[in-house]
Amino acid sequence: MIEVWFTSEALAKYKVYSLCCHELLNSYEELAESCDIDALVERFDAELRLSYCGDHFELAVKDIDHRFQRLADHCISDTAATTKLVSIHRAIVDGASTWDFEPALADLRDVGKGLAQEFYREGNRDTNLDLIDTRSLPLILSNQCLSETEPSRYKEPRPISTFQGAIHLPFHDSFGFVYYLSYPILFLHEYVSHVYTPRIDSRTFEDGWLMYAMELFMKTRWPQLCSGYPLICPQINVLHDVWKPRFTRLTNKGYVLAENLKMWIGDEHFFRFTWDLASYPSNTASHFSFHDDFLNSVRAYVQSEKGQLLRSAAESSSDALELYERIRPGI
Repeated sequence: MIEVWFTSEALAKYKVYSLCCHELLNSYEELAESCDIDALVERFDAELRLSYCGDHFELAVKDIDHRFQRLADHCISDTAATTKLVSIHRAIVDGASTWDFEPALADLRDVGKGLAQEFYREGNRDTNLDLIDTRSLPLILSNQCLSETEPSRYKEPRPISTFQGAIHLPFHDSFGFVYYLSYPILFLHEYVSHVYTPRIDSRTFEDGWLMYAMELFMKTRWPQLCSGYPLICPQINVLHDVWKPRFTRLTNKGYVLAENLKMWIGDEHFFRFTWDLASYPSNTASHFSFHDDFLNSVRAYVQSEKGQLLRSAAESSSDALELYERIRPGI
């Protein structure tokens, strides 16, 4: 289910934004073969941000028609790329009258959602599998970014958030093509970190540790995943451009700790304990925040350069609870 909380002006702007980005994404790989795709996207974003901002979608389409013509005239010199860009331009103008962004957005969400299910099904932990079967959060499109109303250290608007039983996808005039490109991976993060997990009160683990685990999963499992999910390589790599600039100190701490632990114990053990941790609620083993306690124990070993002891403890532990009991006395 998708709920739209946009003002009429924001809705018109978002419809144009999503229509143009949808058509560019469909032809992205072909364009990348015949032109400087980064320069094209930069010019594309500039024209999109300058486009008509009123509440009339038809007028906005007429304006973007003019701007796309300028893009074709000034940005592309290669004949094949020019031909493709003209085709995109025509598709935008011709498709505007019937454009419905909700199915396109739902498709991008479903890619991320499906990848998150693959992540937890491989982990095969009952808690996560139960949540996959029972938890379905609505998607809300909003014209206000959550980081504008919540205390945070983000320098830019957040492109996605999960709270109060819904996934919120805000829209801001500064958003360009890279945000649309990144939607599947951003949805993957929300489902891995916040939807298919029990209550976990640790941003360090949810937004840091699990972010690293998700990236590692995509890199190591990509060959078998690519046939079932329509992703292109730039979509897998956009987290560095979209999400990591918004890392807080705590989320960066979790990401680095996960990376360090994986370096010492290897992929297999790292994923095994990560899936354990992601299946535990915060109050596991009578802890107020078990995940923070676990990560702090790992951090103590890493900082004191006891990586070999971590590896030995991991190899002899059947689950993350046992690993925690083994490394806690050694701090």
